[in-house]
Amino acid sequence: MKYVIITIIGFTVIFGMSFLICGFIRRKLKKKPGKIQHILISVALGFLLFGIVTGAYLAIHYSADSKALAVFSYSGNVRVSETDDAFFVDGEGEDTAFIFYPGAKVDSEAYLPLMKNLAENGMDCFVLKPPFRMAMLDLNEAEKVILAYDYKNVFVGGHSMGGIAASSYASSNPEKIAGVILLASYPVSKIPDTTPLLSVYGSEDKVLQMEAYQNARENFSKDYEEIVINGGNHAYFGNYGEQSGDGKASISQNQQQEDTVHAVMDFINNHMK
Repeated sequence: MKYVIITIIGFTVIFGMSFLICGFIRRKLKKKPGKIQHILISVALGFLLFGIVTGAYLAIHYSADSKALAVFSYSGNVRVSETDDAFFVDGEGEDTAFIFYPGAKVDSEAYLPLMKNLAENGMDCFVLKPPFRMAMLDLNEAEKVILAYDYKNVFVGGHSMGGIAASSYASSNPEKIAGVILLASYPVSKIPDTTPLLSVYGSEDKVLQMEAYQNARENFSKDYEEIVINGGNHAYFGNYGEQSGDGKASISQNQQQEDTVHAVMDFINNHMK
């Protein structure tokens, strides 16, 4: 909701500025364009400015750190590769997959350490690569992975805004998934009561809007589990550094991800078909 409000405000401000700029220029011209031309030029300028501002906003993002990138050279029992739609972390199992939507404006690679640790428990993991690092721009991106493979159990999830995207896909496609896993996130549409849901967040998270989270409980399925990681924050689910406005974690990033792996694996093992 916050991003919708920001977009509306930004859209209004930019187009207001474009009309003011064109009005100022029109007054300075000896041969003034007609009102219709003025409106058309103002609208065109507004779209141009909106595109520039949006592009600049999306270009500023959270980059994966060196530990995340080191997963590509990992020599253990999982293999990491890249497809057009996702980073594929191939575990030893063949029946179960976890399809993950990354947080807004965060490199997909930042979640590879967490996915590697999950894959070491015997399942395959996919970190989606949404357009412009914004999972909300392609809610159905998990469908591409589901159609490309033949898994018996498919779990979808995500971090922050990525979790909202994942839950939106799950609410529309309950027959295709075995469960939903949300990290510092919440569903904005109703999760069917037959679809298991796991919600995990850190006690020191200052980015997750707790009022919105509490209000979203009505969208939880009846079969849900909630785990609060004591001392965890918002950013430590991924490897992209500190996040603006976040709380200070009292545990290490490794500890938070280790606790997350335990929670996720318990949930998956309890809900595999």
